[in-house]
Amino acid sequence: VAIACVYRSPSLNKKQDQQLLSFLKGIFIDKSTSAKFCFGDFNLSQVSWLSGTILDQTSAGNEMVLRQKKYLDLVHELGISWLLTNEITRRRINNSTGTLNESLLDQLLFSDDGLV
Repeated sequence: VAIACVYRSPSLNKKQDQQLLSFLKGIFIDKSTSAKFCFGDFNLSQVSWLSGTILDQTSAGNEMVLRQKKYLDLVHELGISWLLTNEITRRRINNSTGTLNESLLDQLLFSDDGLV
């Protein structure tokens, strides 16, 4: 069994994002372990885990959205499953507007649907 815990800071630069993507890919392509789990706060606010797509397709040219899409592309490319689809893992009050912002930023990725 391989288990990884990840915190993807929203302030990562391009190089750091690429290093994290390579790390994740390495975990899930490793043939020496069949059961793989990756837990963490991925800060992928533009990913809809319910549909497995990017939320706002109109901002597809946005650098932040493009970088988040690379994580989603990796998940699809390697056939990685995810557990959380429509849960709220973060609630914050917007100090300027006083509105409540809810999002799904944490995720559990795993290599086989039979594991969970």
